[in-house]
Amino acid sequence: MDEKELKEIFGERDQFAKSCGVVIDSAGGGCATGHMDLTPWHLNAAGSAQGGALFTLADTVTAAAANSRGRMAVTLQSNAQFLRGASKGRLTAKATEIAAHRKMPTYAAEITDEDGHKVFISTSIFFVKET
Repeated sequence: MDEKELKEIFGERDQFAKSCGVVIDSAGGGCATGHMDLTPWHLNAAGSAQGGALFTLADTVTAAAANSRGRMAVTLQSNAQFLRGASKGRLTAKATEIAAHRKMPTYAAEITDEDGHKVFISTSIFFVKET
């Protein structure tokens, strides 16, 4: 899949990610970047970005990275760490392939706030589907 197709799949056809405000900025070669502009809708009762919003951003950007190899890949397992709160502005996610296994590649993702502070990190194992 080329970058344009990945942006369409994960930015337009993925209705959940779209409704959460996830935007894929780039994808290719096992890497991807994206962002989410926080709104009051994204915040939990404590006034910080809801963990599900952060995970949705990371998972969508990681999926774009995994699928950028041209094969359909779906998440098998993810391990997430919430490092600090964020309550406003743009969150930026970056995902990178860290193990290029043929059937179950592994990816790392991080989300930073506008000041460059890490808010969230994760590792995810994907399953590459037969076509």
